[in-house]
Amino acid sequence: MTSSVARSDEGRGDYKTFHIMAMCKIYYFVQSMTYTASVLLLTAVAVERYIAIIYPIRSRRLVTQSRLIVSQIIIWVISAAYHSPELTMFNLVGMKKGNTTLLFCFCDKPYTNMRNYYTINFCLWYILPLSDIRLLQKVINESMKVQQIHICSVNAIIVLISSDPGDEVKHIVISVATQLRTILRELSDAAF
Repeated sequence: MTSSVARSDEGRGDYKTFHIMAMCKIYYFVQSMTYTASVLLLTAVAVERYIAIIYPIRSRRLVTQSRLIVSQIIIWVISAAYHSPELTMFNLVGMKKGNTTLLFCFCDKPYTNMRNYYTINFCLWYILPLSDIRLLQKVINESMKVQQIHICSVNAIIVLISSDPGDEVKHIVISVATQLRTILRELSDAAF
């Protein structure tokens, strides 16, 4: 793990040390909180895309602006709450070197095994959400393959019907089929 190093002159007092201590505590907290929130926000986007593609008619009712804002707030609160112990884990440790004191930012809690802590964080807030995103993407891709089969079926129906005699009926059927094909293409393009 990296540590932050700062020099403290003896004559400057506690003002500078206070700011260094605040940065020591805030740095690791903000770093962990932001990577957790970003992965969770990406997962929320994947869920929203899943709903929009798999349930296109219901998606306007299910995914509203206010629900999206509330979900973002919940994600940031969960991330901040989960990583709040990091505000107490890290402290400054000083070492004298001549007239100056070198200050290092370390985890000084004896009960904290940082390797286990970061391994659990990696699995819980990185591997698990990215696996969820991949699973949702796979379901969306399978759904898109089914839609492509429907488009091919519509094309086959157009070919079968257009070989029938009767120019007026043939013209109407081709017009409706062309509109249906256009709608299906637009739906498949909207998915990506």
